[in-house]
Amino acid sequence: MNYNTGELVELGDYIELNSDMTGIIVAIIEDNKYSKSYPKEEWDYLEHGILVLSDQAGLIHYPYISEEIHLINKDTASL
Repeated sequence: MNYNTGELVELGDYIELNSDMTGIIVAIIEDNKYSKSYPKEEWDYLEHGILVLSDQAGLIHYPYISEEIHLINKDTASL
């Protein structure tokens, strides 16, 4: 899965969800990548998309990468 810029989406990426929300990617469902706190057994029923732990709204499922999602930085050390 890639951002609209072509960069690879990775666990731990810090992203901007729209002009007033940010968060960290905690699962990339279609790539079968899950952080320890959000295990595959609990979330793979969603089948595709990403899970983002947002600072403002909690856990959000995005079924695809929209144009509103922008990479801020890659920091996988936070997982």
